[in-house]
Amino acid sequence: MQQLQTFLVLSVTLARPLGGQGAVSRGLLTLRNILFTIIFPLAGACALVLVGCQSGSPDSSTNFSSGGLGLGRGQWERVHGKALSQDSAYVVYRTSDQGVFSLNFGHSNCFSLRRSYGSASVPLDAARNESRDLIPTDSSLTRTYSSLTNSSTVVDLYHSESLKTRFSDDPNNWREGEPGDFTVAYYKWENDDKVDEFVIRTGNNP
Repeated sequence: MQQLQTFLVLSVTLARPLGGQGAVSRGLLTLRNILFTIIFPLAGACALVLVGCQSGSPDSSTNFSSGGLGLGRGQWERVHGKALSQDSAYVVYRTSDQGVFSLNFGHSNCFSLRRSYGSASVPLDAARNESRDLIPTDSSLTRTYSSLTNSSTVVDLYHSESLKTRFSDDPNNWREGEPGDFTVAYYKWENDDKVDEFVIRTGNNP
């Protein structure tokens, strides 16, 4: 920022009218023209880039590591490719086994991720293994419980300190939970014991 202030002071100084005549004044005028047409525009652009880098953004955080939850859309698509479709709520992606990922991005970052297996449902252990690849790497399991609305739905409650940096402290971002909390709910729609889909969502309101 000190370099930027120096640059602005120098710009104002050279912008003042030159006094006097003669070779010295003509030389200063030539120097000023060179500075204003070539050097200052480049320096100004560099100063703006410097300010932008110092301000930072949630999507550019270098201290956050996740396979899905909390990622920006660009970060997700660098691994999973472009979206298959999208509507006002979800952005849909095809999985390698012809299943579906449905992501909801809030404040530019993913706060809800649904993984649907279609007709190829999987055992709970297999679904859990996959879900762990889609959550922040510093996540710790807090507890496991059954959904109040469907006793066959298993819910794992996690906490991640790094996830707190991806969203504000607004209670709407962490419904029924504390900042950094999130759940993975495993849904079994059929009578067997296999998982048809799971949903990862911030807060504790699966």
